Amino acid sequence: MTDGKDDIIRFVSEDQSDNISISDSSSWKLIVADDDEEVHAVTALALSDFKFKNRPLEIISAYSAKETETLIVKNPDTAVILLDVVMENHDSGLQLVKFIREKAKNNLVRIILRTGQPGYAPELEVITLFDINDYKEKTELTSSKLVTTLISSLRNYNDLKTIEKSRLTLELISSTSAKIHGLESEKPMNSTIYEALNEVINSFSGPRIKEISLFDAILNGDEMIFEGGTGEYAHDYRERDLKNEIPALVFEKLKDTNLLDNIFFHENSCTIFLQSRRGIQRLIYLKDIPQLSDINKSILRTFTTNISTVYNNIELLQEQKKTEKEIRNSLDEKLILVKEIHHRVKNNLQIISSLLHMQLTGLKDKKIISILKESEDRVKSMSLVHEKLYQSDLMATIDFTEYIRSLAESLISSYSVYDNVELKIETVPLMLSINTAIPCGLIVNEILTNSIKYAFPGNKEGIISIQLSVTDESIFLKISDNGIGLPRELNMKKIKSLGLKLIQILTDQIDGSLEIESDKGTSFAITFSESEERES
Repeated sequence: MTDGKDDIIRFVSEDQSDNISISDSSSWKLIVADDDEEVHAVTALALSDFKFKNRPLEIISAYSAKETETLIVKNPDTAVILLDVVMENHDSGLQLVKFIREKAKNNLVRIILRTGQPGYAPELEVITLFDINDYKEKTELTSSKLVTTLISSLRNYNDLKTIEKSRLTLELISSTSAKIHGLESEKPMNSTIYEALNEVINSFSGPRIKEISLFDAILNGDEMIFEGGTGEYAHDYRERDLKNEIPALVFEKLKDTNLLDNIFFHENSCTIFLQSRRGIQRLIYLKDIPQLSDINKSILRTFTTNISTVYNNIELLQEQKKTEKEIRNSLDEKLILVKEIHHRVKNNLQIISSLLHMQLTGLKDKKIISILKESEDRVKSMSLVHEKLYQSDLMATIDFTEYIRSLAESLISSYSVYDNVELKIETVPLMLSINTAIPCGLIVNEILTNSIKYAFPGNKEGIISIQLSVTDESIFLKISDNGIGLPRELNMKKIKSLGLKLIQILTDQIDGSLEIESDKGTSFAITFSESEERES
């Protein structure tokens, strides 16, 4: 292999109109793979004093297929390979093509196949079967043709590198955009956007910039309010006049009241102007960035659109949170009001219950006492609904399972039958609206009161069972006892008992069906459902 310093050869200058962002200081790598030392010498001589896009050429010499494999892996940024077909073997060059494309996974390097023995590798067959970019016989590759062939290959390689770099940058923008779109507050978003801009700008350049210098500011007329920055603007710039940092021509454009989202490029700086849907204007100024190609400028504009969208989304999110807070405060006020209403209704019903209880004092007529006691229990059952609602976080529904348990235990205690009557409750979780819970509570009150008073005469021991189950379409409530049962001659249509009449009326009120059985005690089975009308 020849000395690297001798291998750097300068080409004739090419038109600089292609604005491609590749460092002028780097060199194009050319691997010459041939087992003939004279070929290396002739190639170096033919390419003397050449330059392409102001960049020198670094020739790397390889004299065998094995050595070429090592060099291509070690130098993945090789632009062109001048590859001899016949080296150790008659097809060494062709096998190297497979190695480069399939094992080394290098699809960017341009491969120019050179052969002095075309019989071993017919041109049409080789071009068709192998991923090469040009095929030349050594005799036809004169000095001038070598130069033109190499320039064509380097231009092709440069275009592919630009496309590849743009693809990687777009992937970076895509992943970064997803990251900033997931943010919900402005402060962490600002720092994330600064980092993203740093990565995007660095992806455009060759040598990586350590950290770009940028600042972010809100525009308020002629005033600029510093929001944050990186690099030389990383410290607080609130006390400095930021207008002096921006090129005068760009700042004049920013004064345009009709200006929409835009991006201005001026020498080695870039100014991003953003205006939110609420009219808030901000700019992000990037200083000392590399010269950008038209493609890179277009990519940066696309990313700027994402930044604008994110700031707008943050504004919408802040407005939404503000509205939610106002609604939440309003609901909290209404919740307090509704709780107070339930509390007062409960207190008023308890007053009525207490008045009824006071009426019992001194009475001797058992019939009147029974009527007043039943009325008191009915009022208590309604009061208990409002008490549960007052204690609940859900103002529209109550836990009916807990309600049944509290009501049943209250009635057992009220009639002082806990020594001879056992209470069995089997329920499932169920939330009922107040419009369904009150009639259901009254039904439970009437059936339990009836069982407690009449099922077990003479303090006879017995069991009262409450079962509550729920299916997809209906609710099933069954209250039964193992007492003496109802009279056989009882006719529900001609019934005179207020309690049993109430049970029937209240069952109709909740659109339910009632079944009464009096075999080995008494059983009331009610099937009903929660309707949307009652819920509202």
